[in-house]
Amino acid sequence: MLSGFNNVVHSAYLVDKALKKINMDFNEYKKASNMSELRDNVYKLMKSNASVKEMYDFMSAAEIIFRNDIYHDDIVKELENKS
Repeated sequence: MLSGFNNVVHSAYLVDKALKKINMDFNEYKKASNMSELRDNVYKLMKSNASVKEMYDFMSAAEIIFRNDIYHDDIVKELENKS
């Protein structure tokens, strides 16, 4: 039981950092009701004139957000409690 809690806390930490990296508002993340909507919201934030490094950093952060979507609701609760 505790390891599941630790996974959510760690995932929330990583997602919080990733959201800041791509300049996504927490409420926008929170409102995403499924992976498709979340991907659309993330890709809308991508700069078309980004350098290779900026694009790499953006996509790395986006990948963290996408990989942890399985915990989306728990991450939202954890980040709301953090505030």
